[in-house]
Amino acid sequence: MFGVSRTVVREALRQIEAEGLVEIVPNRGPVVRMLKHEEAEDLYRIREVLEGLAARLCAEKASPDSVAALEAALADLVRASKDGNGPSAMDAKNRFYDCLYSGASSEALGTMLSVVRARILQWRAVGMTHPRRTRERLAESLANLRLLVAAIRHGDGNGAETVARAEVCSAAEELRRLIVDRSPSRDRNAAD
Repeated sequence: MFGVSRTVVREALRQIEAEGLVEIVPNRGPVVRMLKHEEAEDLYRIREVLEGLAARLCAEKASPDSVAALEAALADLVRASKDGNGPSAMDAKNRFYDCLYSGASSEALGTMLSVVRARILQWRAVGMTHPRRTRERLAESLANLRLLVAAIRHGDGNGAETVARAEVCSAAEELRRLIVDRSPSRDRNAAD
């Protein structure tokens, strides 16, 4: 249908299986993995450390062009968030983090973050588009990201790392609040 060989499709499935996005079920084939609360806890702990390091490195190494790109990405995120468009805000937030990771100028860190990020995207979608997400959390997130950009602009590695880690902790806490009272039947429905 798409004009690609089965080998290419199999290889793509192996790659996203390695990233933890699908699992291969015997006699059924590939299925999208269910989100698990314990997995989210682990991923957010790892994300906290890696993004903190990325923020520190970005503050220490970012070029003026990288800082300008980060500022522009933040402005796009603020606009998308004010419009209340969940998918646009998700895209803008992903672009913001792309700029942050790129500004860190660390290929090894970028590789590690890409693996974590692929797994986090499912949780970010839940956190950013959930009907019970509070406007206060959105305002807190945008305020944190403004502080992060300011620290990076001033070359403050310690401040950037502290803010980045605090933002991840706040995101994890909000996600925990949103999913803690979900029943198994609601989890199944949410995955459909």
